[in-house]
Amino acid sequence: MRPYVLSPAEWNRLKHHRQQQHRRRRALWLAVHDIDIGPRPIRSSKIKDVQINGVRAAA
Repeated sequence: MRPYVLSPAEWNRLKHHRQQQHRRRRALWLAVHDIDIGPRPIRSSKIKDVQINGVRAAA
């Protein structure tokens, strides 16, 4: 959808959605390249670190 066709409220929602998508993709890229960004909130819950066979994992 072209930005000039959207209302200001719709444009803000679209912009917010794109920002969230960018953050998820960046986190995935970092994880694929073995870069740990640590625990972070996901939809009002916190990820905690767990060790499985001596390997740190998020649960």
